[in-house]
Amino acid sequence: MKDVDKNEDRYSGIALVCAQTLRSLGWSSEDIDQILAGPQRSSIHGIAGLPADAWSVDTVEATAVLDNNAAPADVGIGQKEIADAVWASVNAGDPMPLASIARRIQKLSGPLQAYLLAASREVKGYYKDLVTWKRDFDRAQKEAEAQRGKDRKEGNEAAGATVGVIAAVATAAAAANAVPVVGQVVSAVLALGLAIGTAITEANKLPVRNAEDQVRPGYEGTRVFWGFAVEAPENPYEDPYLKLKQAVVQDDVAFSLPAVPARTRFDFAPRLAAFQEAAHELGLYPEDGTEHD
Repeated sequence: MKDVDKNEDRYSGIALVCAQTLRSLGWSSEDIDQILAGPQRSSIHGIAGLPADAWSVDTVEATAVLDNNAAPADVGIGQKEIADAVWASVNAGDPMPLASIARRIQKLSGPLQAYLLAASREVKGYYKDLVTWKRDFDRAQKEAEAQRGKDRKEGNEAAGATVGVIAAVATAAAAANAVPVVGQVVSAVLALGLAIGTAITEANKLPVRNAEDQVRPGYEGTRVFWGFAVEAPENPYEDPYLKLKQAVVQDDVAFSLPAVPARTRFDFAPRLAAFQEAAHELGLYPEDGTEHD
């Protein structure tokens, strides 16, 4: 009789047979525990998801540091946390929630990285030309800084707190940039969050919203399904929520995302089409292949 791993003592019956079989195939004790816990606890992509190759994008000058407080494989980040963090950065000028996610970006499964990429891109659609606003804002800040001289550097506690936020965001951006494509886009949203936060604090001009009346909260089970926003129907006789639900369920990559509790509020959520585009870029669909130039 084969020796049973100590971690398998708590299994019996079919579960024990499965555990022993998985171990014989080379799975670790941690992976076996996650698999036998079922899909409600762990996505298969979180256990054996596609890895992302790393490369550096110098969007912000900073050095990535080890996060001693990092969570284990299940980092407790889902669609709700990602959507809220992206929205907070651009809408409220608070990049810290997104910075927290960016520091752990490499721990996210492939589908969650695709959701993060889609959300970071989609949020810009709620505003008029953010790139132009950011360029004009940066120029105005440089001119104001030259006039103020050293006064701001010798400022009060608020200035010190701002420096701390900048440092935290820069560190997070450096960590995010280790992940191709996704990190670069996330870093850009972090930079926008810093700029918008400064503009709010200093009562400067803010970016202008597009279609203000269309920016309203949605709830999982009504205007949102699986963390994706329901789109306006092309046919007045169709049910847009049912259409979205069917599309998500039929998409193996999208449906592998964590389930979202009913009535969860989303102040912002990306479209399924944006997620699918991001997932294709990350090579998550079987037809994408694995070869790279």
